[in-house]
Amino acid sequence: MPDLTRISISLENALLDAFDERNAAKGYATRSEAIRDLIRDRLVHEQAERAEGEQVAVVTLVYDHHARELAAR
Repeated sequence: MPDLTRISISLENALLDAFDERNAAKGYATRSEAIRDLIRDRLVHEQAERAEGEQVAVVTLVYDHHARELAAR
């Protein structure tokens, strides 16, 4: 694992409780893991907002073409 720096933050009890509930629902093993993901997500989001020019995305849909009425679902 790369070099790590330990930090400390202060949160209201209600906010921490909500954060812990979210982390349990999403399967995070530790608060640190969840916070790292949130920071990465925010940085990527902000970088995309600042990006100039074209942005490209791919949507891939995998389905069973023998299944009935998929479009209706």
